[in-house]
Amino acid sequence: MLPSGAYVLCAVSGGADSMCLLSLLNEYSRSGAIRIAAAHFDHGLRGEESDRDAEFVRLFCAENDIAFFFGAANVRSYAENRGLSVEMAARELRYDFLRKTAQKIEADRIATAHTADDNAETLIMNLLRGTGLKGLCGIPPVRGNIIRPILSMTRAEVLEYLSLKGIPHIEDSSNDEDIYLRNRLRHSVIPMLKELNPRFIEAASETAELVAEDEAYLSRLANKVLWSTGREACGIRLAADELRKLPKPVIARVIIGIAEELKVPHSRQMIDGIAKLAFSESPSAQRSFSGGLSVIREYGDIIFTRLPLEAKTFRPVRLEPDITVKIPELGLDISYSPEVSKEKINNSFNTFLFKSDSIYGKITVRPRKTGDKITFSGKNGTKTLKKLFIDEKLPLRLRESIPVFTDEKGVIAVLGYGTDIRCVPSPGDKISMVSIEKTEVR
Repeated sequence: MLPSGAYVLCAVSGGADSMCLLSLLNEYSRSGAIRIAAAHFDHGLRGEESDRDAEFVRLFCAENDIAFFFGAANVRSYAENRGLSVEMAARELRYDFLRKTAQKIEADRIATAHTADDNAETLIMNLLRGTGLKGLCGIPPVRGNIIRPILSMTRAEVLEYLSLKGIPHIEDSSNDEDIYLRNRLRHSVIPMLKELNPRFIEAASETAELVAEDEAYLSRLANKVLWSTGREACGIRLAADELRKLPKPVIARVIIGIAEELKVPHSRQMIDGIAKLAFSESPSAQRSFSGGLSVIREYGDIIFTRLPLEAKTFRPVRLEPDITVKIPELGLDISYSPEVSKEKINNSFNTFLFKSDSIYGKITVRPRKTGDKITFSGKNGTKTLKKLFIDEKLPLRLRESIPVFTDEKGVIAVLGYGTDIRCVPSPGDKISMVSIEKTEVR
């Protein structure tokens, strides 16, 4: 939390918890181990009382030679504009101010005054909403450069410390209002739980610590998988087998980790839906989730992406002798020579050589159609293009983008796969040639 020589920005409201934290850090700073500064944020919610709080913290810092930084914002207006609760808006603005101030003064840490009581309240709030282990961990003692040095102290211990040291503090009148869930828990639920167990706060903190250890272990297992996943331009690729062999709690954490990396919200429904794709017998499937996330099962892989994944297709084009036609959707230029001499034949992956006499009518380039068939030389029988693509494990979303060359009698070639046996030339045959050149997709 506090490496030697660290510069620590302490968030101070003026209440008991934050004054306890500021005093403890100030006492520690006198040894020369750390440097400190104080930051106070006015949420603009309590009028003259807010002004009183800011002045109280400013004067205390001046008397104790502590650097003081002030920030303010209209929380209520911010909440209305963004559709947030006042509590959430206040938190966002407060932490934004703390981060910017820390960056400005080059502070190494931001210290907040969360206590064991806050931790117990957070744990109960998460239980009410529904949560997994992560929610039962409560408030993390360290998150990035944000630290909570008095998280293990109860509010009773805080008040005892302030009394012992003669340190003043002020009360926030909004803490008495039961319009906020946290206040209702503090005033009604926690006292009832303390009647059942006077050490409830300590018990909740101990539980959170134990759960955090379990959560950390499961997260480490998930991170090993996350580090091994493939990052591509379209998103993240993960082997379905890799996911299937994991315990269910680790599967969930892998999926959550990917969702967080792609900056999309996650839910139990999303986790279950993606796990179902991994365990499905279907080699090709796709599902969409909130936040623009698409998850595709492509045979042995699962792809997570935020890019639109509509099946790409193109308009059919007819080939004319010695004229280059374009398929802009695929970025292809195709030229057709009805008769070529052997000296001019260019054998390549992107060239088709046809027996000229086997071509019936005009050649058309189009996407596949239901019932399309092809027979390859050296291979048994005839295959539908559907079966060909399945056998070759071509992803479903790419099948409509494969150029199929046809004449009036049927399929004569499929780009990337070969020529139908009836059109394969033999020595001495007149030869037609189709050349395909890759250009930019438009």
